[in-house]
Amino acid sequence: MAQEDALLREVDDDLLQDKVMATARRYGPLALGAAAIVTVAVGAFSITQSRGDRAAVERATLFSEAVAAAEQDESAGAAIMLAAADRLDGLYQRMAEMQAAAYLAREGLGAEAATELQAIAADGSLPMRLRDVARLKAGYIMADLDQDVAARLAADVETPAMKGLARELEALILLEQEKYGDAYAALTDLAEGQGAGVTAGLAARARLLAPVADAGRQGVSLSLAASPEQSLLDQLSLPSLPASADPEGGVGPDAADRAE
Repeated sequence: MAQEDALLREVDDDLLQDKVMATARRYGPLALGAAAIVTVAVGAFSITQSRGDRAAVERATLFSEAVAAAEQDESAGAAIMLAAADRLDGLYQRMAEMQAAAYLAREGLGAEAATELQAIAADGSLPMRLRDVARLKAGYIMADLDQDVAARLAADVETPAMKGLARELEALILLEQEKYGDAYAALTDLAEGQGAGVTAGLAARARLLAPVADAGRQGVSLSLAASPEQSLLDQLSLPSLPASADPEGGVGPDAADRAE
C-alpha cells in the first residue's frame, strides 16, 4: 500500500495548491499530470523495492511505463492506458483509467471520457478524494454535453478541499444556462472566500466573473464568440490570470495563490 499512499498524498498536495483541476477547465490533459504521476510511480518503485514487495514493484513499473509510452504516442494514449488498466488492480488501475479518459477527451470523445470518469467516481472501494477528482473532471466535460448531469456531479462532491471547485463548476453552469442572478450569488460567495475549499486563486477567478453575471442579471446582452473547437467553459477561461509553471503544462490558477 505504500505506493498508493504516496499517490494519494500527491493528489492531496495538488488539491491544496488548486492544481488538480487547473488544466481541466481548459480541456487540457484532464489528468493529474503525467510528470507528477511518473514521479510518484518512481518513488513508489523505490519504496516497494526496498521492502522486497515484488508484486507492488511490478505494478508501479507497469504503470509508469504505460504513462511514458502514452506520452510518446499520444494518438494511441487511450488504448495504451486502457491496456495497462486491464493488467493492473486497485488504485493504479483506476489512475490508468483516469489517464485514458484524458486522452479520450483530447480526441474529442467527451462522452467516452466522462463514462470512464464516472465509473471511477462510482467505485466505493476508492478513497473519496480520488472519487471526487474523477467526479469533477467528468462534471467539466458533461457541462457541454448534459448540464443536469454536470450539476449533479458537482453537487455530489464531498471532499472539503474540492467543495470550492464544485461550487465554481455549478456557477459556470448557471452562467451557461443564463441564470445570472443565481450565478452572481454563487460567484459573490466564492469571491468573498465563503465555504470550504475556496483558495485564493479560486476567489480571484470568481471576482473576475461576478461582474459578468451581474451584467447579465441587469439585462445586459451577453454573447461569446463561439467556435466549433471551443467549449463554453473554455471561452469562460480567464487569460488575465498568470500561467502556472506546474509540470502539467496548463493554465494554472495556483499561480495566483502563490502570489497572495
